[in-house]
Amino acid sequence: MNYIDSIIAYESGELDDLETIELFQKLIDSGLAWQLQGHYGRTAHALIDAGYCYPINTVIRSNVIDAVATDIPAQLTTGE
Repeated sequence: MNYIDSIIAYESGELDDLETIELFQKLIDSGLAWQLQGHYGRTAHALIDAGYCYPINTVIRSNVIDAVATDIPAQLTTGE
């Protein structure tokens, strides 16, 4: 799935928690998280602060996907 398809799926509520984390990590890595509308940057920051995503150029990525595959607080993905 490309960025546009992934963003459309995200905005349509079609991504599960793991897919949402993967999308935001890709957006962070590409720099797009900071170029899209404010929600994306705020959500990226929230996911980084919560330890679900890592800033660009972070070499060590632990088992984040395994750790969060079951639950992400709703406020991280809805901005509420």
